[in-house]
Amino acid sequence: MLSPKNQKFRKGVQVTFLEKMLKENQNTLEQLENNFDETTKRQQERLTVLEKISKAKSNITELTKAIEYSKQMEFFRQPNIPNTIPDEHIWNDAWYDEKRNAWVTLNDYFVQLPNSRTRDIQVEYEKDNITNVGIIIEEERIEFRMGLPSILREDDKGIPTWFALPTLYDVMLTKEIVKGTLKPETQEQICGI
Repeated sequence: MLSPKNQKFRKGVQVTFLEKMLKENQNTLEQLENNFDETTKRQQERLTVLEKISKAKSNITELTKAIEYSKQMEFFRQPNIPNTIPDEHIWNDAWYDEKRNAWVTLNDYFVQLPNSRTRDIQVEYEKDNITNVGIIIEEERIEFRMGLPSILREDDKGIPTWFALPTLYDVMLTKEIVKGTLKPETQEQICGI
């Protein structure tokens, strides 16, 4: 359990940040749809635009859900997160770093992954940070699942599974998260195949 200092949970703090991300994705989708007709004779470009449209729609769906989850789920601010990070960018021990357009986590699962500290983005990040060094992950690799910033990785059985960036505590678990943990999405379900 958390120390008394960290037992101050907050609900809905991330809504402003999530609404901003939702609006950006809606604007991107609108732009892509407006430009789609211009790709009529360029088949490869047309396929690329269709993929981007699909991704934007998926993001919009998940961000809309994330806003609702954020209103209900309780979060805390891990004390090792830099003071310069605003509360609305924080999910327990994970946060969005606006300066780097990337996500950072202090979650032990990610810290202990082999090669987590040898990636180019991580090496660069650690050069800039002497204290509170977490694991940095590119923004484009993160999607929201069950209201949490998550990354798709293979589990220990080689099955594609969504891993939440923040450490989750019992008080934060919802029926959907537990159900998703027991029966993770497969790659086919994720891609709509």
